Amino acid sequence: MNYFQYMYGTYPTKTFPNHYSIATGLYPESHGIVDNIIYDKRLKAEFIDIRQTNDAQYFNGIPIWNVLERQNITTACLFWPACDSPINGIQPTYNLKYNRSMSYRDRVDQIINWLKMPADVRPSLIMAYFSQPDVVGHYKDDMDISKELENLELILDHLFKTLHNMESLNCINIIILSDHGMQKINHRYYLNEMIGNENILFADGVIGQLYFPNDTNSTLQDKIKETMEELKCYNNEYYRVYDKRRLPKRYHFSKSDRIGDIILDGQLGTIFYENLAMDYNKTGDHGYDFILEPMHTIFYAYGPNIARGLVLKPFQNIELFNLMIALLNVKSNLSSSNNGTEGRLNSILDDIAINKPNRLKPLKECRINDNIQNDKTCLFGLSLLISGNEELCYLSNCSTILQSALIQRSDSDYPIALIERINSDSLLSQPKYKNDSNEWITTSLSAKGTNDLQVNLHRDFVKGHFNNLEKITSDYVELYNEIIVISGPIYDFDDNNFFADSSEMSSELRLERNTTPSHIFRVIFRCKHSRWLDDEFQCENAKSLDVLSFILPNVPNDYNCLDSLSYLAANKARLRDIELLTGLEFLPTSWISQAELYDDEFSITLRTMMPEDLWLKNELKR
Repeated sequence: MNYFQYMYGTYPTKTFPNHYSIATGLYPESHGIVDNIIYDKRLKAEFIDIRQTNDAQYFNGIPIWNVLERQNITTACLFWPACDSPINGIQPTYNLKYNRSMSYRDRVDQIINWLKMPADVRPSLIMAYFSQPDVVGHYKDDMDISKELENLELILDHLFKTLHNMESLNCINIIILSDHGMQKINHRYYLNEMIGNENILFADGVIGQLYFPNDTNSTLQDKIKETMEELKCYNNEYYRVYDKRRLPKRYHFSKSDRIGDIILDGQLGTIFYENLAMDYNKTGDHGYDFILEPMHTIFYAYGPNIARGLVLKPFQNIELFNLMIALLNVKSNLSSSNNGTEGRLNSILDDIAINKPNRLKPLKECRINDNIQNDKTCLFGLSLLISGNEELCYLSNCSTILQSALIQRSDSDYPIALIERINSDSLLSQPKYKNDSNEWITTSLSAKGTNDLQVNLHRDFVKGHFNNLEKITSDYVELYNEIIVISGPIYDFDDNNFFADSSEMSSELRLERNTTPSHIFRVIFRCKHSRWLDDEFQCENAKSLDVLSFILPNVPNDYNCLDSLSYLAANKARLRDIELLTGLEFLPTSWISQAELYDDEFSITLRTMMPEDLWLKNELKR
């Protein structure tokens, strides 16, 4: 038996986006099902209810049933979203058309009948969807929801008892999960009362999406800016407004053209409609930020290949694809690439072969004037930061009180990250500027205020939220006595949330990336209930290492007028998000040669951990 504190959905926490994320291991921005209602002007000049169409053109990525069917492995779907669509011309061997009137007991009996089939025709994977308690949660009260949960318990009891009586319970790997939570609605907004909404297409819900179908590339950005100004600081308690550049990177909700040009990101209890006539009186809904507790989901697993008695830290549902592939013993080279992190759920697996990632090479020291830098080096980079990207190297500085190192590209002397070890004796300075004119400021990303890594940042950003980032970093030095800080630029100009190496860039973009980043990142490490070793960037107790990461957009305006802590909390990120955007790799594990500091589970959990709160937020003074 294996279960978790809770599981995260993907953003937005809607039914079809999350079911297809579970099936593909992809974020909605990658698989294209960005909402239950979709606008794709290349396919149709109006909204499509994805729940009512079987058009395979809307479904990107490769669902797990396609991966298996291509290898002549039989699969079955019972009302799982997307199974009705012939994606790449393939569907599950057994696929029941959605029938709302089919009782839950009959659905379970259908699953059992599939499992009773002869081995040569029996499905190896069965994916089944039950619409309750979702349906009742949208319009009924807590008592009705509780009744549906009691009914589901009886249905699951019927499933497990039947499998036990068949002597099959210990022969089948079973996963029980949900796709999202539910929240009562108590704040309703109507777009026509907020802005002039002519020539705007609006997808309603707790996440409102605005599209400008009549604007071309030459006018679209002006239209977005004009509308954002209308919505600026409207009511950040109940919702926030973003364009794709300003959306928190942990949402992974920017690279698809199907995503709205402007997002109204509802806070818990808020819902949006185009006008009062479009309000269909939901009392509960979902779709909010997956970090918020009411959106948390469940995960339970039991079977012969499931480790017993584990309760692991929360993970996101994009990791389930790789887990199912492992449980089905599908060769990794025959699987499909996805947004999950290979190995994240390996600790669940029992008595089954595990595919481990390829060995990564530690960062090498940079060459200076074709001569290898002298041997006077801290070599601390190997204990915290490595990279499989051969373009990267490091320069260490051990001669100062402040130990630091620059990470840069082997073919360039421009640094991409700065590592600093800072203690309470090293007072942090305010950001240093130069060329202090116009809208840009050249400033250092150093938490110490050195000139080791300088980039062009918007003046308002430097004097606003970047300055707040420096302040909270200084607070953490005071609170914890000593921290390690890694800072650097991000160049995600196409908003696809992935790092592009130099070979993929034009000369113009290479020049731009060396001066003006789209975002900046900061990673802060502390030793929780431990202390740092004197000559290494590691804790006395390696597993006391804790991390808090941020990715901030390099933009002039915060259209939500958030206070400093709320803004930083909104823009928290996983280490893995920073890895994807920079080509860096954090926290070496035991399968990496020359760096056997952290075990597999600790490293991959910390890298993929979703930070929910700022450290000691109640103690931070503003």
